[in-house]
Amino acid sequence: MEQPRQPGSPVEERGITPGECLATGHDQPWAVWKTLNRLRVGEGRCKASMKKWNITTSDACACGEPQTMEHLMNCTQAPQCTGDDLAEPTAAALACANHWKDEI
Repeated sequence: MEQPRQPGSPVEERGITPGECLATGHDQPWAVWKTLNRLRVGEGRCKASMKKWNITTSDACACGEPQTMEHLMNCTQAPQCTGDDLAEPTAAALACANHWKDEI
């Protein structure tokens, strides 16, 4: 028996309808879809995280800035995208994910 939803739950207050379905972009190759999802949630194997986890000693991106997950979407040496682009995903988000798919 399905439990009734509580009106005004935190998820619904943010305009998100709970459901069991794959995130958009699931029709992309696995590496791209995985990267889209990592960029969406802001967690992944960027150099800042790798340094925090003591896997590497440098958090520097190829452009010289600290490579955080947020930086990956704005790096001057890669296709750039926004959080709104990632939600769709738009061509900009797919280009960004394709660029970083082998790194994060």
